[in-house]
Amino acid sequence: MKKSIYNFFLIAFLSFTISGLVAQDFEMKLIVNDKGYLEVQAREITGQVPTAGTIILQITMEIRWLTSLNADVEVICDNNDYNIVDGLSARQTEGNYHWRSFVMDPDASYPHDWSLGVWETICTLKVTGTG
Repeated sequence: MKKSIYNFFLIAFLSFTISGLVAQDFEMKLIVNDKGYLEVQAREITGQVPTAGTIILQITMEIRWLTSLNADVEVICDNNDYNIVDGLSARQTEGNYHWRSFVMDPDASYPHDWSLGVWETICTLKVTGTG
């Protein structure tokens, strides 16, 4: 599939809940990496940078795309330090959009210290189907 037809939308909620209830704000983006896979990335922007070993109680995200793309997405497990899985086990459809909800299961810890404003890959997704 050519990069030019990737019209996926990362719903702008990523819920990171960490132990200790430290207030943090995250920005998210969805990119196409050098191998042609989609990467969900996040960065912390408030100055409360996550450190290795801090327990994450939950990560939740949703990705939507036009039904006309005739595509689907799945998590690639070899780059999944945050235990991201398909939250509903199947692609959903609403109007002109397909969507999938992804969640962390089970709880995880940050695999390494984060740096303020630096993008971190949360999970990698493979696009399947034809466009």
